Amino acid sequence: MKPVDEIIDGALRLYRDTLAQTALPAAAGACIGGIPVALALAEGPQPPSFSNIDWSAFALPGLFQLLAGLVVQGMLLKVMALRARNGVQLPVGEALHAGVAMLPALAVSVLLYNLLPALAFAAFLNPVPALLQLMLVVPTAWIAVAGILAAPAVALEGRDGLAALKRSIALVRERWWRTFGLLLLTLCCVLLAYLMLAIAITPLADAAFGGGWPTDVALTTVAGALLTPLVNALLVVVHLDYVGAGQGAPPTQRVDQMEA
Repeated sequence: MKPVDEIIDGALRLYRDTLAQTALPAAAGACIGGIPVALALAEGPQPPSFSNIDWSAFALPGLFQLLAGLVVQGMLLKVMALRARNGVQLPVGEALHAGVAMLPALAVSVLLYNLLPALAFAAFLNPVPALLQLMLVVPTAWIAVAGILAAPAVALEGRDGLAALKRSIALVRERWWRTFGLLLLTLCCVLLAYLMLAIAITPLADAAFGGGWPTDVALTTVAGALLTPLVNALLVVVHLDYVGAGQGAPPTQRVDQMEA
């Protein structure tokens, strides 16, 4: 395995080298997914309060948002995987085809990955014994990190949803704390970048759209274009490094073979 600083450097280089290909799909995914949800939640220029949301109207746009996000993630992962392995630039049309083809496996992996967290969330919202809530915290935190490479396993290795989750757990099991640290660092950086984007974009969007959900969509679109590829670049680099370190992958699949 490579040192953490080399992993981060590799992710930043992969992000830089593929941003021209990934920014537009990421922005489109954020915009296409965000607008229907915003319209479902909006009543005039301002969205309703949480208690007044019509969840029946939210369900279909929310599903559409999820599917659009999964297709985009499949596109980004495939573009970055080919770039990281052998420097190939995948055309947008082929990337879209790959993203759609991976949608069923990605959907299953996401469903399985979020099953335990969803149960834990439901337990915290309902009057269940505190001991049961506490018992769900540790396994939920563990699976949240251990299953983080499921999507790259679908895109880079062609695995189905369940096999991808098992693959992620196998790769991360002995590197859980290392992976947790990388994810925590990435989360902090993404949050900081998002706040900076919000400070820069919100006044301009408010002036252009008059505030409300259009401003939220504008911010989400720009943030998605710039930050979603960064997160996926890290996942690709970590996955390739873990596979190369533990499974004897050929040199073309090693992170250190990435073109600068």
